[in-house]
Amino acid sequence: MMDSPDISVVIPAYQSEQFIEACIRSVLQHDCVKQVVVADDASTDDTAAIIQRLAEEDQRVEYTTHADGKNKGAGPTRNMAIGVCRYAWIAFLDADDLWLPERFDQTFSVLHAYPDADGVYECLGIQFDTEEAEQQWMERHGYTLTTLQERVEPESLIFSMAPLGNKGWFSGDALLVKRTMLEVCGGYSDLRLSQDTELFMKLAVKGRLYPGNINTPVALRRVHGNNRITTSPERFYAHRLILWKQFSDWCLQEKLHGKLLQKVWLMRTHDILVYVRWVPGNLARFIFTWRSLRPMLHPRWLKTFF
Repeated sequence: MMDSPDISVVIPAYQSEQFIEACIRSVLQHDCVKQVVVADDASTDDTAAIIQRLAEEDQRVEYTTHADGKNKGAGPTRNMAIGVCRYAWIAFLDADDLWLPERFDQTFSVLHAYPDADGVYECLGIQFDTEEAEQQWMERHGYTLTTLQERVEPESLIFSMAPLGNKGWFSGDALLVKRTMLEVCGGYSDLRLSQDTELFMKLAVKGRLYPGNINTPVALRRVHGNNRITTSPERFYAHRLILWKQFSDWCLQEKLHGKLLQKVWLMRTHDILVYVRWVPGNLARFIFTWRSLRPMLHPRWLKTFF
């Protein structure tokens, strides 16, 4: 077996007293993990005390929090933790999720086989804490694996994975990526939802991400009564429009032309036309549609397609 790289792990935590200890211990079972940065996003329960106790037990665990003591959301909290990371490779885990013992069984073989790899994504499964949680999840989502449905080349990933493609997607819980790539892509944005989707799209464009074990889980999403789940289609599409706006602005900033912008334009237009159904009144719908589409119809925007 090839030598494994040293890894820093980022765990954002908020009101996680029920789950944080199991989460951290699932990470510490891996010898390749040399640093576990647990970033507390202004929790008011016993999250901080549990992290600090584990830090006393294992010097790899490091507690950090925002200097002003304010709650800032998952994206800025992950960025704060990334800034503390000391190692070249970074992995992520949400505070209520778990890594399995086989987390890196295939990861390092992929890095050995592809020296140009900037990251490896793998399969995330689900642990249902209650039958009620399982029933609600399956009614809303209907799947138990978060993964790419087939192996794709790095240059095809952005067009294969959701939301631009239809072959599935990966989770941050099952991603290992170079710290330099996170810096190139600007880290996480301050989006309250979909900040991970936005970053992973940028990574797929800028880096070379390879599939590892995409068939069986290397980590588990814990589904319980406290999960943040977006159930309102209106809210989903409202946030999706913000995502498309930010990602298309980034594409223009990075001078990305051709097929990528064409696909983004089409997806953004589609979601504008879907969301408009929730705008009350015909005049308001017309104004919303025009204001949303007008910037995308400017010749300076359209010429970047080619």
